[in-house]
Amino acid sequence: MQEIIDAFAIDKEKMEIIIKKMLEEMENGLQDKPSTLQMLPTYAPIPTGKEVGTYMGIDVGGTNLRVLLLEIPEPGVRGELKSVECVMPKDSKTIDEFFGFIALTSLNFSDFSSISSDSSNLPSGLFSV
Repeated sequence: MQEIIDAFAIDKEKMEIIIKKMLEEMENGLQDKPSTLQMLPTYAPIPTGKEVGTYMGIDVGGTNLRVLLLEIPEPGVRGELKSVECVMPKDSKTIDEFFGFIALTSLNFSDFSSISSDSSNLPSGLFSV
């Protein structure tokens, strides 16, 4: 049994090599250079903790898409969180199909969540984990 455990053990030196390679791949992906990772930059501002209002988040992963709506009634206080999660289609072959799916899911979620039409400036962010 110990042989099996040892086969999966990583020492500090190997871990540092893995971390360095992972960071290189992420940087390359964000700079549109050849990479094993597909990356999209985020333009969402870094939270300050003083935010108040309604915020929409879109979490795009390799398998799932999550659309979130968060109410923050006062700074530092988390209010109601609504969300929907669905599986990303495996057959998206173009950027238009990929982002079209995200847009349609977000639109359907906003209709379901009763986001008013005057919320055209709803702060939002696109992120991937």
